[in-house]
Amino acid sequence: MKVRFYFDPLCPWCWITSHWLHDEVAPHRDIDVDWRPISLKVRNEGKDLDEAYRAKVDPMMDRSFGLLRIVEAVRAAGRQDQVHDLYVEFGRHFHHDGDGLDFDVPAALEKAGVDVAFAAAFDDEAWDDAVRASTREAEDVAGDDVGTPIIAFEVEAQDGTREWKGYFGPVIPEVVRGQAALDLWDGLAALIRTDGFYELKRTRTKDVDLTTVRI
Repeated sequence: MKVRFYFDPLCPWCWITSHWLHDEVAPHRDIDVDWRPISLKVRNEGKDLDEAYRAKVDPMMDRSFGLLRIVEAVRAAGRQDQVHDLYVEFGRHFHHDGDGLDFDVPAALEKAGVDVAFAAAFDDEAWDDAVRASTREAEDVAGDDVGTPIIAFEVEAQDGTREWKGYFGPVIPEVVRGQAALDLWDGLAALIRTDGFYELKRTRTKDVDLTTVRI
């Protein structure tokens, strides 16, 4: 099964879900994951957000948008196979090393095994359209009233053609492991094939636990 995972390095919930999918599900299910950008900066444009909150998150979203420019540059060069490693390295700085906005981007690329020349894309507005297009693509498969992460599945439509259908989520506070991880995946894979299905939700009872990520 072909799967697209849309990520913003800034989002901790996206970070948790990505490790569930990559570490616990992909090795045991026949899926091919394509890692693609979705920008929280773009998603929040025009929204009426609290000014104190915006002052806090805008610099982080701007920084993450620059990183997604790099991701698109790497993808355009035909190196999709390097995107996940790049995401892991960016996420490490955001969520584990305490670096926040202040980390050396070329050094992060080098550690991820990516040509450091791609760091030039961080400030290159020529990549903005590609990031926005990927964000729109995620919205097209999951809707506009959603957040991150988004997972899209390539499934067979009723007329026999192939189409992309997606979810916002799963939103999980910790990396689900073992058989429970596979059960969660199998349930989601089954639901996506149900025509018209669009929502499951309950009130959050736990905060994100980044200590469950193994890097």
